[in-house]
Parts: sequence; structure tokens; C-alpha cells
Amino acid sequence: MVIRLTVGTQIGGALRYNEQKVVQKQAHVLGATGFANNELAEKSLRYAANVLESQAKKNANVKKPTLHFSLSLHPTEQVSDDKFKAMAHQFMAEMGYQHQPYMVYRHHDTAHPHIHIVTTCVDETGHKVNDSFIKRRTNAVRQQLELRFGLIKAQGRGKGKTTEQIRQARPVQADEVTPGQAQPTRGFDRKDQLEAILRETFQQATFNNLDEYRALLKKQHIHTVLHQSSVAGKALRGISYQFTDEAGKPATPRIKASEIGTWATWKEIEKQFGKRGQQQGQDPSTQLTYEKYKVLASILSDDLRAYKKQQYIYYDSALLENFPTAAMQARLQAITQHKLSEGELNEAVRRFEAYKRAQLPDIIKKEQLAFTRTMETYTQIASEIRGSAQNKNDFFSALSVEITVDGWITSPTNRHVAYPIGRAALERIQTGDGPELTMPTLYSRGERTVMLLSQSKKPFKESYYDVRADHLQRILKPERMSSIHAQLNANYVARLLADGPVLGVDQVRYFYQRGIVLDPPQLATGKTDNESAFTIRYHQAPHQAAVAAGKMFEKQIPHLHVEHWQKGLSTEAGRYMVALVQLIDQVKRGQEKNGNEKSNDLAFLRERIHHCDPALVMFSDEDLVSVLEKRSLQGKGWIKQTDLESKQDTNAYMNESALYTSLLNIRAIDVFGYEQTGKYKNVGKGIKKRDKGREL
Repeated sequence: MVIRLTVGTQIGGALRYNEQKVVQKQAHVLGATGFANNELAEKSLRYAANVLESQAKKNANVKKPTLHFSLSLHPTEQVSDDKFKAMAHQFMAEMGYQHQPYMVYRHHDTAHPHIHIVTTCVDETGHKVNDSFIKRRTNAVRQQLELRFGLIKAQGRGKGKTTEQIRQARPVQADEVTPGQAQPTRGFDRKDQLEAILRETFQQATFNNLDEYRALLKKQHIHTVLHQSSVAGKALRGISYQFTDEAGKPATPRIKASEIGTWATWKEIEKQFGKRGQQQGQDPSTQLTYEKYKVLASILSDDLRAYKKQQYIYYDSALLENFPTAAMQARLQAITQHKLSEGELNEAVRRFEAYKRAQLPDIIKKEQLAFTRTMETYTQIASEIRGSAQNKNDFFSALSVEITVDGWITSPTNRHVAYPIGRAALERIQTGDGPELTMPTLYSRGERTVMLLSQSKKPFKESYYDVRADHLQRILKPERMSSIHAQLNANYVARLLADGPVLGVDQVRYFYQRGIVLDPPQLATGKTDNESAFTIRYHQAPHQAAVAAGKMFEKQIPHLHVEHWQKGLSTEAGRYMVALVQLIDQVKRGQEKNGNEKSNDLAFLRERIHHCDPALVMFSDEDLVSVLEKRSLQGKGWIKQTDLESKQDTNAYMNESALYTSLLNIRAIDVFGYEQTGKYKNVGKGIKKRDKGREL
């Protein structure tokens, strides 16, 4: 075997060289290892290059981060793809690059069977993988591979043992090596590699308890088993190890620590707690106790979630790959009121960061699984849209994802996730089959949730506060949109009933300002003799989505002008009034990212209103709502009105003749109805003296 190494500055160039060979049918991809999505890396040059280049850029001091190995055999040797893959994984493991993402290609352009391996020398934390004496180590690894796989030696060909003799002398058969498995699988090779990993962990990592130690080894595909027993009243403790595959399943038998050496036993491991940090010059007095660290880690965990929300970071993997160390140190110092020393502060954040980074592989797998489920739903919705091909592409853009030319959905904020669109669905998405639609720039979180849950026919808590119904109306099938409207309307009415005033007269204005309309009985039931058969709905919802009004407005319905009510909400002032009130409600509740985003939307909406009538700039939010409510019922309902229109009041939503004569009576009836509940215990007994009395 002959091994060559080429280093360079451009990883993309090394990958394109091999991909060009594949296109020319002079090579084929053997496999990809270490990527969040190995299958995607094998199929997409763009994805593989993005992952490797992103990792290489984490250390700007490394000028040549590209490693391009080639392993060539003698022309007379016949080697299967599985055996070549096993060689590649064993070679990368022995060289110390087993945890790096790398691509393996097999070339057919020469008489020598050979493979190419492309990777980077920068690991996921930004550190450079140790390459000291790399040429000497490469030569030693070559000799091991020749012996292990029974290959013709690069030195002394034709002398000494024959190939058959070498094959008979080697300790492990080629078919005993699991394809894709980085670790050896038998005898002294397994123990040797385990010993090397443990020694490297002791020398290069810091851990302060067994949980951290086991997490570090789990990241290197080693499962740690703890044993505790009691013999004659004496407590005994033991520890053993076993290699696992990429799925975390055991791949080898367990190896006792005593077989490795006494230095790898439980008792000796405890002596390693915090040892490397002290060797690096840290003051032992700054070492945190495990109990104190647990308290600080709990604080950091809560604060990291708050930081993620404030910075609008959606994926945990993106947060952990660029861990905000400085921000966490500042926040922890502020929370503890500067009672921590600098050493304690740095150690707490460092240990917490190491703990979170150890979870990164599992987090990436969960994100990929969730991404696959959501993209399956979005792909089905996109294939049902009746619009142009550009509309369907804009649909994915509004979901903050991208579609590659070869039909993969990727996320610009998470390089680890991807989803392949099926051929049939891709053809429908790339084909226009309807008129040009107006698509939003970005779908809100509520709109995405509704689309996903409606597909699985699960209930959702979102209402018209969270969803712009017209945006979904353009893309969803009528039958699906009908069920969505029904649940949005029910949730909206329920929220208004919970947050609104108690008295019916006040409810009339409250519901009108928030876009609620009443449908006469004949629209819902076909009956006209039962006033309680009125139904209630949001003005943008269809009649079929309405819910029964029940006793709501029971006393006010005879005095309501339902047709004028609905007409007022359809005017310019009515539409702006509803939008303004909904934003004011959401800012008060502070549900959307502490209200910051909705506050910006509120300011933007007010600018639009001021543009229509600059005189309204002087009003507060609540007063502006009252002005828009009045103008929606005057004239043609424009925001800016003439003097003549402002004097007209023919479209009031309550009967003008009955409004003033019965208003007090209606209010008194409402109050009396609540007398027994205890809310108005003093009604009819005079005004009780308190800070601010109120007469009814």
C-alpha cells in the first residue's frame, strides 16, 4: 500500500476533483462519515462542501485546513468496496480523524486500485486535530493496515513472505471488520484503541464527575458501564467499556478497566477530576464543588433558554455550535451579584458548555427527525397550491427554507438538516397550475403551527390573533381551510369571552372593535323565530365557522342593527380598527417575544393610519380605536372624512331610538343578573364608600 497526503486551502476544490471523476464515471462514492446526514452528503456535493468548509472556518489560524489522502494498492490485488471502506475507516481512526466528517471515493482511472479521502483538520470545536509527526504516523499506520488486511507491502515487494502467507499470518480477517465501523473488532486491536482513547481523554479533556467522563466517551462511541456490589460488607466498584455503532448500539463485548490497566479503574478515574485544569495553571482553590456547580448549571440552563429566545435562535444546534461564552459569563455574574470569583465563573461556564456540547450529536438527530416531519407536511401543502411555480417557491421562502436545484430542502440557519422532495411532488411544485398569488414574506409562528396540526387533524390553540386567515386561504384546499376557520373562530371567541367585560352593553363595543359579527338565525339554522339562535363569528370567517351565541347579547339583540354592524367592519376605518385593537391586545399580553415584535408592528400600523389622516397622530392608542370605531359607522367609513360625513351617523350598530332610552335599563338588568354571584353585592343598597365610588 502507498499512502499520499495533500494539504490545501480549499476543501471545495478537493471535493470537486473527486466529483468530476464520478461524473466522468472514473470513480464512485464509497461513503460519507461524521456528517449529521451522511446520506445527503453522499448525494449532494453542495451539502458536503458546506459542512466541511463551515467547520474549517472555525479556526482562522489554520491556513491549510484541507486534508486529501489517497490509499493505493498493488495492481494485482482485488479488493471489494466493503473492504476498501473498512480500510478507510480504520486508517482515519488510527490517524486520529475518526470523529471528523469525511468523504471516501474509489477511483478507477489507473491500474492501481485506490481510494481518496477528503476531510479537514479543524474539529467541531474549532481546535486543530494534532498532526505532529504525521508522516511518521502515516507510515506506521500503513504497516498496520498491510498486516491487518493482508496487503502487499509497499516496501520489499517480491521479497520475504508471499501475499498468501501474509493473509494467513494476519490476526483479523477482512470480513470480520464491520463496514462503516471506525473501531477495530477483535483482540489486542480493540484494547489498544480503547487504551489510546482513554489516555487521550485524560490528557486533553477536563471532567469533574463520572457523568461528564461518560459523556465525553459516549461522543467517541464508547459506552461506559458502572458496576457496584458488596462482598462481606465491603463495597466494590468496577467499570467496563464497550464500543458502539453510530446508533449507540453495542458493537463489541465489554472490556474491563482492569484489562486496560489500573490507571483506567473507577478509583483512578476519580483522581483525574479537574486534574488537567490544575496542570494548565488554574488555582485549585477556584475548583467548584459538584453541588455548587449543579446550582450554577441550573441557572445557566434557564439563562441559555432566555438568551436563545432573545436572539431569535430557532435551532439548539446553532446555539451550541456558537456557544455564547462571554454572554453567559456576564449574565451569571449579574445573577449571582458578583459573588463568584473570576476562576469560579469561568470554570462554571466552561463545564456547562462542555456538558451541552456533549449533547450536540443527539440534538442534531432530533432536529433532523423534526425537520423531516415538518417538511413532509409543507411539501404536501406546496404540491396542492393552485398558483405559479414561483408562488410555490415563495411558499418555502416564507417558511425560511430553501430548495436546491436537485430537490433538497435545506435550512440557511442549520447546516445539519435536509429533506429530499419526492420526484412526483417536485414536478408538481416546479409546475405552475393556477393564477399568480400574493404570498407573504414570512409566515408567522402561529400560521406554521396551524398548517402542521391541521394536516394531522390535531387541535390547536391559535386564533385570529395569531393567524392571518387570508394568507392561508390562498394556499390551502377549501375543505381544510373550512375546518381551520371553525377552530380559529371558536378559539377567538373563547379568548374574547375570557378577557372581555362582564356587562352585555360593554361587550357590544368590545366585540365590535375586535371584528366579531352576528349572523341572523336564518343563515345558521334557517329559523327566524328564535332570537337566541343567532351565531357569532369573526368577520373574516365563513358563516359555517360561526358558533352559537347562546345567551350572549340576549338582551341587546333587539336593539342591534346587525347589517350595519357588518357593514361597518368592512369599511376602511373598520378594518384598521380591528387590526389596531388586536395588536394592542397582544402587546399588553406580551405573548410574542415579550411584545417587541408586535410593538414594531403597532408602530408601523399607526404610521399607515397617520398617512391617511395626519390629524390622528395626537391620539393615544385607545383613543385612536374610539375614533376609528366612530368613523367606521359614518358615511362610507373612510379614515379621513369630510365635515358632512362626520355629522352622519346613520350606520350605528345599535338602534338609535332605543339606544338612549333603554341603555340604563339594559345596564341595570345586567347588573341585577350578577347580584347573586357576589360581584355586585351592594347594588340597590346605596354607594359604598371607598377610594373611588361609582354610581350605576
